Amino acid sequence: MAFASRVPSTVDELHEHMMKLYEGRSHIKSVKVNSTTHAIEVDLDWAANNIGGVEDFQLPLKPDKMSEASTYVAMLRRDFEANHEPNRSLSEKLYYCIKTRTVQ
Repeated sequence: MAFASRVPSTVDELHEHMMKLYEGRSHIKSVKVNSTTHAIEVDLDWAANNIGGVEDFQLPLKPDKMSEASTYVAMLRRDFEANHEPNRSLSEKLYYCIKTRTVQ
C-alpha cells in the first residue's frame, strides 16, 4: 500500500489537518507509527479514498523522535475514540517530531 507524503509547513497547518481527520474519523482504518519507514501512516477506508478522493498519507518523522511520536499518536487515537477534538498543544508537540525539510 502506498502512502502519499504530507509535510505540513506550520503548526497551524498540521492542526487543520488533524481537525479534518477528527471530522472524518469514521473513515480512519488506522493511524500508526511505522518504525521501518520512520513515518506516521494514516490509512483511510474505501469511501474516503474512492468517493471522497482522499489518499492514505504519511507524515515523515525525525528518527530520534519516533518514541515521542508514538506517544502522541496514541494520545490522538484516544482523543478521537472519546470524541474529543485534537488540541493545539498536541499539534505543536507532534509538529516538532515531523521531518519538515530535507537536507540537500
